[in-house]
Amino acid sequence: MNAEEAIRLSEKVLEEERHTPTVHYMLRQPVVSTAAPAALAYRDRGQHPRTVQPTPGAHQFSSENYGLRVGFFSELDESGRARFIAALCCHIVGAGAYRVTKGDVLGTGSWRRTTSELPLIAEFLIRQGHCKELLSALPMAPLRPGLTMLLMQLEEIIAFDFTLLQDSDYATLRELLPSLLVRIDQLRQETRVSDVTESNIRYYLVEEAPPICEGLIEMCRKAMFLRLRESRNSDVNTEIETDRDRVGSFLRRLSFSNVLIASLEQAERSYQAATNRFEYKECMSHLRSFLENIHKEACVLVHRKRGGVLPTNWGKVIAYLAQEAVLTKSEEEFITALYRLISDVGVHSLVAEREHARLMRNINIEYGLLFLTRLDKWMATP
Repeated sequence: MNAEEAIRLSEKVLEEERHTPTVHYMLRQPVVSTAAPAALAYRDRGQHPRTVQPTPGAHQFSSENYGLRVGFFSELDESGRARFIAALCCHIVGAGAYRVTKGDVLGTGSWRRTTSELPLIAEFLIRQGHCKELLSALPMAPLRPGLTMLLMQLEEIIAFDFTLLQDSDYATLRELLPSLLVRIDQLRQETRVSDVTESNIRYYLVEEAPPICEGLIEMCRKAMFLRLRESRNSDVNTEIETDRDRVGSFLRRLSFSNVLIASLEQAERSYQAATNRFEYKECMSHLRSFLENIHKEACVLVHRKRGGVLPTNWGKVIAYLAQEAVLTKSEEEFITALYRLISDVGVHSLVAEREHARLMRNINIEYGLLFLTRLDKWMATP
């Protein structure tokens, strides 16, 4: 599918979303009590700021039309995807990205009487790693009911899963919102228009949007704190830190190369400094290189003692170490599967998830300690 076709089909989906919205969050599992935090989260709708759920996962995003758009997007090359994203951003900066539902004309412009495709676009851009494009378009969004719906969806996203945005995204959003408040205040002070429909659209926007913006500023602050707390709670693990130091000591004592030691240190620095999925991919690349080369260099040490043909490629290196009883058969299967997994989720893919990076970083350290302890004993055996 080419970009033009994907955009044409996407426009049909967005038009349908404008008339019949499909975007919503729902509980993953029923709750015993309506007083449970997960259930109370729904009562926050319409309140500002929304409560940012400290443990995401209780609520699941759902949208039939989201899946359709992901399908179009997945069939495009890099250039086509850029054009697809640009076409979505045009809806944000366009004035017609909303529809007024039937009812009294006096309610025209209220979010309760508005449907829009912008919530779906916001979810798509954020979940597909294009939050920066969304935030770049936000300052150019016209002051229309569609903007109110977009801001409310940002509330929804942050409230139910604050991990979808990075710290840099939250910082950018916090910087943009005060300027948006100024624009809305300027609209408030403009001379009233004679058209009843337009007058009501402006009335509801200047009444409804400012509390949302102010609430979002506080939600961004809270989300950044929760991200910090989550990072420290998951990363500051004294046992992992101690074992990483032990791995380094083993590598130096067994005369592994300095570059291998440095690669583990670089993987750790990359992991700690990463703020987005592209940077976690860099960390995963270092972790795979470390995993591969620790076995290759161990193979050289074993070969000096046992001789034979020195293997150089990954599969033969692992087989040689198993043959010489440095690895058990089960460990050979495990490390082969681990190498394949880290390649699939962190190297061959365009981006890597933080959860995968954390898992692989911790496994590399603990497996490295086990492997080096085994190798040290093997080398000491006559």
